[in-house]
Amino acid sequence: GGGGGGGDLRVCYGVAGQAFVLRLPALAGPTSHRLWVKLGDFGTADVAETTLGDPIGLEQFTTLENTPIEQLLLGACARQSFAADTWALGLSLLHLFTGCCPYEELLGERVTCPEELCLGLEKVWAREDSEYRVVGDAAGWDEEEEGRLDRTLADTLYRYLVLFGLPHADEVSRVQAWTGNSVLFAVYGHLSPLDPPAILKKRGHRRPARAVTSQLAAGFLEHRSLWGLEC
Repeated sequence: GGGGGGGDLRVCYGVAGQAFVLRLPALAGPTSHRLWVKLGDFGTADVAETTLGDPIGLEQFTTLENTPIEQLLLGACARQSFAADTWALGLSLLHLFTGCCPYEELLGERVTCPEELCLGLEKVWAREDSEYRVVGDAAGWDEEEEGRLDRTLADTLYRYLVLFGLPHADEVSRVQAWTGNSVLFAVYGHLSPLDPPAILKKRGHRRPARAVTSQLAAGFLEHRSLWGLEC
């Protein structure tokens, strides 16, 4: 509740048996506006000031569909920061304010990661003794299909790519952090008719047959035309 008479606004709420009071200053005038955002069941990353800048761990994966894209691309090479929650909050607000895609429950089966790319990502994320293994551990194993990772994170990454598009090859080539990146190599190899940027390649990387890539790239472009943010 809040006090009347133009005084400070006071909101009382409780979480897990603890009571909190939020005080906000009074409005400056009759034309002032105040916007409140209240989200229930909003998972936040477990980040402390003492661990800022450390490699991410499982504690930084909460609602999988809100996972920051850099964690999916870099694995444990991504660093802990408060930006993870900023990204997740931004996605949640986009869903709430627009009521439309990219909300995963609205996309349903219309925009999911192609099976070939899903398998390619699994090979990277499930690899033992790899910086990407934390992503595989966060995904968990599929309860219905033995030996397969749950595909939620693969679908999430693909939907981000549909929203924002593939990074330009020349931009990728200028960032040393992408050197030998197996996730981006798999993404380019499946979704782009062009060869992956040379900076992504390393021994053992193989792209699919061009016929497969052409088919997947056409489907990706169709999804981009429908749900890309610039469309």
